[in-house]
Amino acid sequence: MDGFKNREGNPEKFLIIHAKTGGGHYIASRSIENYIKENFRIAEIKNVDGLKNAFFPYPLMPFLWDLLSEIPFLWRIVFYSSNIKKIYKTTLLIQTLLLYPSLKRLIKFYKPEVVFITHPFYIPPLFKIKKKLKINFFLITVLTDFGEIHESWLFEGSDLLWIPSKYTYNEIKNRIKNIKFDILGYPVRKDFLKRKKLKKDRVLLMGGGTGRGPIFEILRILTEEFRDLKITVICGKNKKLHRKIAKFLQIRNLENIELIGFTDKVAEYMRKSKFLISKPGGSTVAEAVYTKTPLIAIDAVPGQEKGNVKFLESINAGKEITVIREIPDLIKKIVQGEIKFTFKEDLTGYEKKKRELFEKIIWNI
Repeated sequence: MDGFKNREGNPEKFLIIHAKTGGGHYIASRSIENYIKENFRIAEIKNVDGLKNAFFPYPLMPFLWDLLSEIPFLWRIVFYSSNIKKIYKTTLLIQTLLLYPSLKRLIKFYKPEVVFITHPFYIPPLFKIKKKLKINFFLITVLTDFGEIHESWLFEGSDLLWIPSKYTYNEIKNRIKNIKFDILGYPVRKDFLKRKKLKKDRVLLMGGGTGRGPIFEILRILTEEFRDLKITVICGKNKKLHRKIAKFLQIRNLENIELIGFTDKVAEYMRKSKFLISKPGGSTVAEAVYTKTPLIAIDAVPGQEKGNVKFLESINAGKEITVIREIPDLIKKIVQGEIKFTFKEDLTGYEKKKRELFEKIIWNI
């Protein structure tokens, strides 16, 4: 941690900057915030949305992400075209121009000594703030996906790049030759780190905190094929989906289906499940791997979610299904032992390195 060698005393002010473009960036930021609060109570921490007070159109990015993720071919165009060198350079200029003023106000107001960011939008303007204003804070960029890593994450402005897995490192190692990095696992909530074994007697069906994806259609297919299969469905904050499924269960008189709205007990439900059916967002994939719950990935958007699927399949921790009618056949193969999941990369193995990183920061070792 060379950035602290000239400081007097221990760093006390931490700023975490997230973006609500998908749930993973925010969940990762909260996990880091809670980790510091629970383990190093001397620190002052602020966790803020860096897009909220930025110039147009950045405050609309959460809405635009929700829209584009429902139209995969449009998101494919946005994701891959913005990875082309000439277009990417233009994007960098726009990001710096439109995000610089609001981020400068944040930095001047909070005066942090360490800044964590869980979205790549912030790297160029924060790098400019450090150089132009000569403000010395240590910038840690936390990758929140496992594969198909966009070029924007690898801009040479971070003091440390937090890489979630060896698989991710192998994908990007030729693109980060001038960037300091470490493989530290994924910042998951503490419940997912517990070594707690529960009886696995059900299937878990969910679509993240917002209950996205063809959840109802999959549930209907599963109840047609497996009358006695015990299923837990988590709808998150999607009240419309919750009402629709509740009515369906009442009409069909299905008592083996457990219907849950928003819950903070996802880790417990994962540990009770033989496997999980969900969209492969970064945080969901990480949580499944940490709890060793095989993931049947559905409705993956091009780019980062397809990259997360590649990670899952490379470590034998899940399978992707692109036609939901094929899910019952896959389930039969899993139950009959034709398909076994071995979880070749254990993300919990990086927890000691993560602890050492925070100790170096906090205690200035």
